[in-house]
Amino acid sequence: MSSPGAILYRLWVREGQPFEFRVPWNMPVEHDGGTTVVHLMLKADQVSEVSDLVASYGCEFDLIPHETQSQEQTTERLTLLGLQRGGRIWPSASCPSCGWFDPLQEMPCGRASWPPETIRSFETLKKASSDLDSCPVSYVWRSVGG
Repeated sequence: MSSPGAILYRLWVREGQPFEFRVPWNMPVEHDGGTTVVHLMLKADQVSEVSDLVASYGCEFDLIPHETQSQEQTTERLTLLGLQRGGRIWPSASCPSCGWFDPLQEMPCGRASWPPETIRSFETLKKASSDLDSCPVSYVWRSVGG
């Protein structure tokens, strides 16, 4: 759980004096004078407080926001997790374990939706060939010239 409005930061501390502090909604931060790397959920006002505190111990440090995903990356990740498919259903329950499965396509069968050069290249793999042979819904990809 984190504080509303907080975002993820990475704090990388090097050298300086040892210290320990705690930011609400986070685990304690302990620095022994060597190298310390922690993740913190911080609100905007807490970023400067943490920076000032760490600097006061004579440490070199970086406090940077964690990389975020673009909207396209977020949509793709959620789709791959099966959370963005809405009312779509897969042609078969075995589709997600198939090498040809591509939920990012409108037709989630790569054999039916990928470019011909990709299909030709992928067909050379043993798993791809095996998956085609055991496909319970081969009409899906055969209907488009498979």
